[in-house]
Amino acid sequence: MQVQQTLSDWGLEIDPERVQVPGRVFANERLVLGNRKIEQLGKSSDWMRVVNSNPYAHTVDLKSWVVLYPNDMQKEVGRFVDQMLQVARGMRFPLTPPEM
Repeated sequence: MQVQQTLSDWGLEIDPERVQVPGRVFANERLVLGNRKIEQLGKSSDWMRVVNSNPYAHTVDLKSWVVLYPNDMQKEVGRFVDQMLQVARGMRFPLTPPEM
């Protein structure tokens, strides 16, 4: 094990016993969305699913934006822009295609 050898070279070692750290569990998060909808998140706090399928509380129209990229990344950037437009539709976020 390279890590253990490096630590040993420095005169250090990893204790094989786990350390118990006292802590607390926070309450699940609440998200306030558009249309005054409040979503209580579960234990996984998977807020992306909730955010991507509900309108935002407040948005502005993004009518003019630019994506700059190297020529050899055209395919990746195209997929990124397609994904952005798809997610924006799900959130009812007005987004026009960018100038590229």
